[in-house]
Amino acid sequence: VRSKCTTACKWTYLPHKSNNGDAQAGWATDFFEQIGLGELVEEGYERCGRSVLDIGSRIGDGLSKEAAQQMGLLPGTPVGVGLIDAHAGALGMLGADIKGMIGREVPLTRRMALICGTS
Repeated sequence: VRSKCTTACKWTYLPHKSNNGDAQAGWATDFFEQIGLGELVEEGYERCGRSVLDIGSRIGDGLSKEAAQQMGLLPGTPVGVGLIDAHAGALGMLGADIKGMIGREVPLTRRMALICGTS
């Protein structure tokens, strides 16, 4: 399973072209062929990802028994599709209630955040 966020930002995936449920329609076929990676197209994007989902979408049946045990969680604990660190930071900023921190509400257009990560 791949994330539309990461494939669009780090690859050449076009999520708006895959809205019909066909994840393969989002890959930039012409690009891969032009750079000599036509085999990715021929194999149906198996190595790139055939399942590309929206952020937060539930993945499968959740944690396996083994994974849950390793993390001290319950089997079946939901697992969601992730997103890039900078995008996650932006979402956190959008939802932040900062009124208590600075004593007043600040419009979103007047906020600044330093979002760091590997992106």
